[in-house]
Amino acid sequence: MKHTIFFAVLLFLFSIQSFSQAIAEKDSNSFYTMSLEQLMNINVSVASQLPSTSRESPGIITVITADEIKKTGVQDLMQVLQQVPGFDFGVDVEGVIGIGVRGNWAHEGKALLLWDGMELNEDLYATLQFVHHYPIDRVKQIEIIRGPGSARYGGSAEYAVINVITYNSTEFNGVYVGATNSWMSKTFGSRNLSMQMGKTIGEAHINFSTNLGEAIQSQEKYTDFKGSSFDMTNQSGIENSEYRMDFFVKGLSISGLYNNYSVEQRDGFDVLCNRIYTVGFNSAHISAKYDIHGKNGLIITPGIKLKYQQPWKYKDPVVNDFFKPFNTTIGKKEYYVNSSYDISYRINLESGIQYYNQRAKDLLDSGFFNNGTKEFLIDNYAVYFQSTVKLNYFNLILGSRYNFNPYYSSSFVPRVGITKVYENWHYKALYSSAFRSPSIENINIGKDIKPEKTSVIELEAGYKVSSNSYITSNIFHIKTDDPIVYGYDNKLNEYYFNDCFTGSRGIEIEYRLKYSKFYTSVNYSYYQPLVSDKNEHSVYFTPGIKNQSLAFPSSKINLTSNFAFSRKANINFSQNYLSKRYSASTNDFGIKTVTQYHPVFYSNATLNFENVFTKGFLFRLSCLNIFDEKVYYIQPYNGNHEPLPGAGREIQIHLSYSF
Repeated sequence: MKHTIFFAVLLFLFSIQSFSQAIAEKDSNSFYTMSLEQLMNINVSVASQLPSTSRESPGIITVITADEIKKTGVQDLMQVLQQVPGFDFGVDVEGVIGIGVRGNWAHEGKALLLWDGMELNEDLYATLQFVHHYPIDRVKQIEIIRGPGSARYGGSAEYAVINVITYNSTEFNGVYVGATNSWMSKTFGSRNLSMQMGKTIGEAHINFSTNLGEAIQSQEKYTDFKGSSFDMTNQSGIENSEYRMDFFVKGLSISGLYNNYSVEQRDGFDVLCNRIYTVGFNSAHISAKYDIHGKNGLIITPGIKLKYQQPWKYKDPVVNDFFKPFNTTIGKKEYYVNSSYDISYRINLESGIQYYNQRAKDLLDSGFFNNGTKEFLIDNYAVYFQSTVKLNYFNLILGSRYNFNPYYSSSFVPRVGITKVYENWHYKALYSSAFRSPSIENINIGKDIKPEKTSVIELEAGYKVSSNSYITSNIFHIKTDDPIVYGYDNKLNEYYFNDCFTGSRGIEIEYRLKYSKFYTSVNYSYYQPLVSDKNEHSVYFTPGIKNQSLAFPSSKINLTSNFAFSRKANINFSQNYLSKRYSASTNDFGIKTVTQYHPVFYSNATLNFENVFTKGFLFRLSCLNIFDEKVYYIQPYNGNHEPLPGAGREIQIHLSYSF
């Protein structure tokens, strides 16, 4: 994106005239006009097809509304998840930042991201790439399962499901334009432009949206474990472009999404590269579904999802570097039929069948899969069901999923849950099995690879202290057998294998207080790994320090507060505290070095002016990382990659207008 174009659009935003057409977003009431009771009873659908509140839903659920997102000043999904208990981030390789869940590295296929039903995980390794990716300017609601979702969603939902619902629906009629710019002390931080148009024509509705952005990942120096370093200021650029089209008529909905995300990097796998290499992630999605409504709440939804991707793309020659070209495409065709039926006013049954085909193709002249061909094919079949029975004293949830794939053993995962809302109390007792399907590259370079199997026990209780405050707490125990791990054999050939078990246990507590002009939320997470004599040397654990995962803190505290001066002006503060963390590396002689990183406290402030000058106009001024604390993304496994610096203090301005 050219800077001149960006600032021309900014000028346009300042000068644009108001229109008489009112905003038609129906995202319920404003955050400040909603009571705590209303917030607690927002319907979610991420844990079941049957809409239910977060207190009744069969999962440990976090719900984040559009108004909450807008007031905190965050710009991408990663910044939202940093405020959610149990979520952390670490560096993988090649400048890519991945996600951790409850002290476990979930980067490869253990956390599923749904964007209006479209699965955004890339299918070669099943990863997600964060930092100035997944913009949330037009997000209506985010629903998060902090726990397994495999029984409903399959083999990439082992530890968490993130369900993002946007305004690309029949609820938006009009035009939205937004622009954001931020600066660090040495360079710009990020620039972003987004636009959406929606129009209802008779019984049909059409949407178009786009988002264009660029950013600098850090202005600090990166130093590898051998002491070589480079300045990231002009060598860590990120570019992100996204285009979206939606069409709705009666029960039919069709969506198309194209995303191009690229990262400039020199950190490589462990040793510094001699020059910049740009790693690209291109993806195109098309989804279509049709809702058929019958009697007694019967809904049958046949659908199709098509996905085409080029992840981890780098096809240019490599000179004097360990970094290897990689240019592999993958296409996925998925066909499914889901249903939901109210057998009686007390019993609901949902079920589904699914088939998908994946086809990967190596585009390099010298590239072949280990089967000796240029292509790799996978067929997958699955069936699932879930029943909800509302008894007098509790709701009983029973569910399971069976998954068959010819490349590895089949998986059967059951789930059992008990939930109940009783006056000011609610409680949940949940047991779930989950699995992580080996991805194409796991199978391609794997040695007798098989699916991971995870069992999770969760207990949650919540209490409405008063009409303005609520507290909830949960404990969890996660055990993953046969985790899929990356490593090298004696000849230094890379491969995947199933290691000994891993997992974690811990507690999460959240307290919310809300008045008409003031809101605060504080949450605390504590987790420690499951360690025994069998797995104490796991690549995910800190060598020589018991009960401490690499990269992730044992304790994390998030605090968010917002005060409204008036209906047009409010100020928001958010803070993150991370306890001490550890990184590890191993030199050429096999000697391991462990480095401790002291606890950190990140603080952000955002001033919002809404509906100023004209209705629909928003001006936002933010200061991110106020105290300029050092940001380090640590590798959550011992892969010799030193911590990658992140952004320091940023001053950010956002302007948007809806009409």
